[in-house]
Amino acid sequence: MASRIQTRRDTAANWTSANPTLAVGEMGYETDTDKFKMGDGTTAWTSLTYHKDQTDSEIKTAYENNADTNEFSDAEQTKLAGIATSATANDTDANLKDRANHTGTQLSSTVSDFDTTADARITAQKAAANGLATLDAGSKIPTAQLPALAISDTFVAANQTAMLALTAETGDVAVRTDENKSYILQGTDPSILGDWQELLTPTDAVLSVNSQTGTVSLDTDDIAEGTNKYVSAAQKTKLDGIETAATADQTGAEIKTAYEAEANTNEFSDAEQTKLSGIATGATANDTDANLKARANHTGTQLSSTISDFSATTAATASVTANTAKVTNATHTGEVTGSGALTVDKTAITGKTLVTAVGTDHLLITDASDTDNLKKVLVSDMLGGGTDAAAIHDDTASEISAVIEKVTPVNADLLLIEDSAAGNVKKRVQIGNLPGNNDHVALLLNFGDRTGPGVDTSSSTYVTFGIFPYYGTTITLGKCSAKVSSGATGQVRFYNITAANIVMESTTFSNTSFSSIDLGTLTNQPSGGDIIEFQIKRATGTGGDQVDLTTVILFTTY
Repeated sequence: MASRIQTRRDTAANWTSANPTLAVGEMGYETDTDKFKMGDGTTAWTSLTYHKDQTDSEIKTAYENNADTNEFSDAEQTKLAGIATSATANDTDANLKDRANHTGTQLSSTVSDFDTTADARITAQKAAANGLATLDAGSKIPTAQLPALAISDTFVAANQTAMLALTAETGDVAVRTDENKSYILQGTDPSILGDWQELLTPTDAVLSVNSQTGTVSLDTDDIAEGTNKYVSAAQKTKLDGIETAATADQTGAEIKTAYEAEANTNEFSDAEQTKLSGIATGATANDTDANLKARANHTGTQLSSTISDFSATTAATASVTANTAKVTNATHTGEVTGSGALTVDKTAITGKTLVTAVGTDHLLITDASDTDNLKKVLVSDMLGGGTDAAAIHDDTASEISAVIEKVTPVNADLLLIEDSAAGNVKKRVQIGNLPGNNDHVALLLNFGDRTGPGVDTSSSTYVTFGIFPYYGTTITLGKCSAKVSSGATGQVRFYNITAANIVMESTTFSNTSFSSIDLGTLTNQPSGGDIIEFQIKRATGTGGDQVDLTTVILFTTY
């Protein structure tokens, strides 16, 4: 049997204003607080307590009856000690990103005329005094731009005759293999023996080391300790295994005594708790305000409004001047021509309030049969005959309950689906032809049609957009239609709040248009009656990026 389960939902303010009395077991969900209440058939909404919430007194009693209640762990101490007071909470992300607050320098690639200016400066300094050296056709610096150089070579000569026949210059060295001696040419003529000077070496030789002669190899076992102590190999191995500044181990009793002797040892103040709760793990203590403001560390682009002379520069451009008249008219008539598209400010359109369309209203379309020219069309002439009062949509509980229920469906009954093999075109399918024969829809949530508007979040932690009780046997498939901002990634999952575990979770996705997202394999099968939430989050990206969601579907066997 195919079921579509939707929970009554509204904002906290609207629930309080309406103050309805929920039926026994009926659930009401607050979309802006992520809380829900269960009805008992007699108590009005404002008098019901939130599901599983405890009073301040109950929380206090449970907290104080727990052992080591005020314990402030090493991990928490390390985290708090590593974060400067107020951390970077003194400034907002927007101010830190604002180039007006930045210091330091920026990459040359962000300066439009950098290459031209740099090339001109380099050209002016070529071959100039205190400037830049040039290269000749062989990619070498011309001799005229080099100081006088003296390069010494070393030659090996078998005897005196070979040494005197060398083509050497003053400062060159000759190694005589017949004498095991070396000579340096101190004169200018290498063929004259008197111009060569022997390089003398010390005549004293080491006779013995620690009373040993020949090839000597010593270790600490060969040398007796005297006034100056040394470390043996065994002692070094032991020392290497001890941490710097380590002290002797203390017994548990000694640690307990020392710990409890300190004032306020276990005290974790409200101010410290508030400070720690308000700082994300790692916070921005990983970097300083100065580094965050430094232009050299920035990525991405900037708004033209942050460039002081942007308007003046662009206004002086010929192509901008020529097209100014096209976009300054209060009212446009006829065809707008030009290579650029005309963008209409949505705030300038009157009658923006959502209304119920009638057949005589007009819509603006692009005519595919006439090279996509803009045209208007009557609502009554739209494919399908205009609005469909019986269309499937996600709206109020009263509209959903108004749909006639068929208590005992048969295999020949039809369901509405999106065909993933045909561009997600809506089609109908018989219940008897559903995959697995005994598979049924346990959940179908529509937050709009497949291309929007849907619901969205920019939260980097999971946010709940659907909650329902589960009574199936085995979950076989979970899918949704979602997209994410360019450069970011998103993730979706079913989460069992009764068992506190993940039922199914997708891998991260980065598609920027609505696409079918598979929630992957079943991780934990829920039990009958477990409360399941459908959650989405922004997995990676910045605070301005968001994940958008339209349709969610879950198949299970009964």
